[in-house]
Amino acid sequence: MTDIKKALEDLVEENFQFTKGINWKQVEDVPLVKPPFSFDGISLFYLLMLVEEKFNIIFTVEDFRENLEIFYTISKIETAIRKKIKILGL
Repeated sequence: MTDIKKALEDLVEENFQFTKGINWKQVEDVPLVKPPFSFDGISLFYLLMLVEEKFNIIFTVEDFRENLEIFYTISKIETAIRKKIKILGL
């Protein structure tokens, strides 16, 4: 299921002006509010919308109540997507 990780990396590269060739393995556990990402609230919300559209899933308030760090790092987003897809049976 590395397709999810690659699709997520592509979303960030294409929509947030990241240079192709970033070493994703080195930054997958870096908080998105820290460099090299330095996302603000609007960027995090936009990423949430992009992820929901790309993977045809919806994150609910309840999802965030269960885990406030869903969108903290790239690896946590990937884990949340996998969990949501499994729950939905997609």
